[in-house]
Amino acid sequence: MHLQTLVAAGDLVQVRLDMGQPAAYLPTARVFRRLDWPADPKVHGTRPLRYRRSPGSHFVHELLLTEFAVSLTEAARSRPDLTIRWDERFGFTQREAFRDVIPDYLFLLQHRHGLLAYLLEVFSGEESSVRMGQKLERYALWAAQPATQEYLTLLYASFSTPNPRPAFRLLIVVHDRRARNDRGKLIPLLARVAALPRAARSRTWLTTVADLELAASIDDPIWLRAKDLGPFVLSSGQLPRRERREAFRRLLDMLPRHRLFPSLENAPGPADHAVERLVKYASD
Repeated sequence: MHLQTLVAAGDLVQVRLDMGQPAAYLPTARVFRRLDWPADPKVHGTRPLRYRRSPGSHFVHELLLTEFAVSLTEAARSRPDLTIRWDERFGFTQREAFRDVIPDYLFLLQHRHGLLAYLLEVFSGEESSVRMGQKLERYALWAAQPATQEYLTLLYASFSTPNPRPAFRLLIVVHDRRARNDRGKLIPLLARVAALPRAARSRTWLTTVADLELAASIDDPIWLRAKDLGPFVLSSGQLPRRERREAFRRLLDMLPRHRLFPSLENAPGPADHAVERLVKYASD
């Protein structure tokens, strides 16, 4: 579904080399312009282009989302305890709950703690840390809105979840497309995350595209939990701007990395405690 988005936007062209074979997707000249790559006139749909500075790339953003979705599917297939029950990429604007916030991707994952909604935001390098922080602030307000809580509660109920609650986890994937310095993009974002309300920090997890590329699985211990910022939140606010950035740079090296999904090492608890385990897991 993500590739069809790029086809509709004019970034990819769909071709079939032989009858009965899977479709292939080739980048168009528009993509090479945006990525500052020389176009190959031998490739269908491209022509030689003069060098031009890239104004931004919807193409890169959509590819990152596609890679995430593929990695998620592979992780679920490799573990018998994980099942993707439902996902959504489009159609958010048609729902009352998504008037103020539109995630890049939403999926429901079934694991041994129960069913949990994951919302994904991919910052592909065009946004400033201020703009990224502002979007996270909107998520904090969005979580408390009645329309949001009703939507999530009904979503869980539609999958026969007992005593459904509006819990969710917000996943942030950071990339610096221009400078190729994902870590440098993550550091100022951590400072913005530290300023979020405690409830918002408890549901926010972060990683970078660079870490995802090096990992064997999306479930490798590459994820930062915002709640691990802990007591550093208050003390960091009193530092000058330059010292604050340096402090968060050092903190980034010390923060523990976590797996995205529950470990298989511990056996599930009694069924009557499933809801309590899920709520605790969503905030862990």
